[in-house]
Amino acid sequence: MKAYAKRFSEVMKKRKGEYFNMIITLDRIEENICVFVSDDDETLAFTRDALGSIEVKEGDVLDFTDGVFTPLPRESEKRTEEAKRRLDALFAKGEKDKEE
Repeated sequence: MKAYAKRFSEVMKKRKGEYFNMIITLDRIEENICVFVSDDDETLAFTRDALGSIEVKEGDVLDFTDGVFTPLPRESEKRTEEAKRRLDALFAKGEKDKEE
């Protein structure tokens, strides 16, 4: 599902017309478009203006509830650390395999 909007209140309505909530992670910024991935692997895109004054960077996690974006800095940090841990484990396994 992709959504491009100037106002987040116009975006992300359920099929029945009700707002819903989800946790989204900023995957990338393409010019003026912020591309997010939800925890359900849905790809969502909003214009930068839709986020208002919220400053975001790749990897930031936000809660999107009832048309409102709320940054989740602790969740962003937690997920970043988990990704680093997984990469370190992967590289360590690769080095171990080379030695054998």
